[in-house]
Amino acid sequence: MKQLLCLGDFEELCKSRRVKKTLAVVCPNDEATLGALSRAAFGGIVRPLLFVCKPLDNVVLSVFGEVGAEIEMCADQDACCHEAVRAVREGRAEAIMKGSVNTDNLLHAILNKEHGILAPGSVLTHLALLEAEGHPKLLLFSDAAVIPRPSTEQFDSIVRYCVSATAARGIMEPKVALINFTEKLNKKFPQVESYIEIKRRALAGDYYLGSVRPIVDGPMDVATAIDRRCALIKGIASPVAGDADVLVFPNIEAGNTFYKTVASFARSTCAGWLAGAAAPVIVSSRADSEDNKYFSIATVCALC
Repeated sequence: MKQLLCLGDFEELCKSRRVKKTLAVVCPNDEATLGALSRAAFGGIVRPLLFVCKPLDNVVLSVFGEVGAEIEMCADQDACCHEAVRAVREGRAEAIMKGSVNTDNLLHAILNKEHGILAPGSVLTHLALLEAEGHPKLLLFSDAAVIPRPSTEQFDSIVRYCVSATAARGIMEPKVALINFTEKLNKKFPQVESYIEIKRRALAGDYYLGSVRPIVDGPMDVATAIDRRCALIKGIASPVAGDADVLVFPNIEAGNTFYKTVASFARSTCAGWLAGAAAPVIVSSRADSEDNKYFSIATVCALC
């Protein structure tokens, strides 16, 4: 399989397949969501299924009428969330996207024990692909939006999702960095105990996926994980240091701060989605750019 090396490759892969994915969109009332969605629809990537609780203006209706979008009126935002989830359960949609609605409202519908789309025992986590100017490769990282303090078993699921996502990009030996503020094994920090166990499982081959053989190492800080010079100066000998494909963050504060910082200051584009449910869910921040939302759509459609 050809490696997907930049976010534009996901877009081209979707277009080359000539098969539109049906995307259930919850409350698409903001300009960035509407712009990203129209680009994806006119580009032949998605067929929009819109759930709204207030009428769209005539210009928007005309635009989406041209691409054959379906529009369903719901009583309120919560109803929009539940109807989008039901569309996935009924096989009418292959992915979900959040528009102008709070993430918690959508998560409530996804996690509903009777009508949701998360199987019992499954772990829901947020994955994001970062394309930063000046960095030679895409970086996948987790978790920036869902799990406050991952347990060992949640870290285990995160690593498995990350390996699967990098394998789908054609990377046969993904390098996974377990992130901490220091490389020292200080057990005062709860994630370090988990990292030790995750590395043990990695060495035992627990994360092998067919012919994909991930390398997992840490703890290490972000600079050490992505910058060879930094790793060399620190004298850290690791096949992951300076060449990471994946960053696993210790908690939601670290992951979210990294996401918001690179999105604001690093001339970067991020594509993000929730993994672990019956269908991928795009939960871009309401303040995210049109590009971030568009490439989130393209990435999800390429991978699902």
